[in-house]
Amino acid sequence: MSLAKRADGLRAYPVKGGEYLAGNAVIFLVAGLAVPFAAADDSAVCAGVSRLGVDNCQGADSTERVAVEVGERKFLNAGDITLADVGETAFFADEHTLSADSNTSKRPKAGVITQVDDDGVWVSLGI
Repeated sequence: MSLAKRADGLRAYPVKGGEYLAGNAVIFLVAGLAVPFAAADDSAVCAGVSRLGVDNCQGADSTERVAVEVGERKFLNAGDITLADVGETAFFADEHTLSADSNTSKRPKAGVITQVDDDGVWVSLGI
């Protein structure tokens, strides 16, 4: 028996102390705490895209929570993702651009590539 159902692909995660998370930005989890792209490393897990900004610059770990949306999002293509990469993992080259290259496991994972268009790459974000 299920205890509950999530609506609309929303999640909420505790924010790392000292961090500001912008609205409509990719959010990562590092050791279970939400951080922006700038604080993400190769161990970071992409949680989704923030609905609103959250300011935890003066707070301790977990003082604030950020709401994120999971699902498919379109990003720029670094130029190395092709149709043959559908179903493979994409990596963030920067906050707005995806690559098929992990840069020797130094880039955070974005998610699974679901479609490649002339103007970008669709990827399924979130955990």
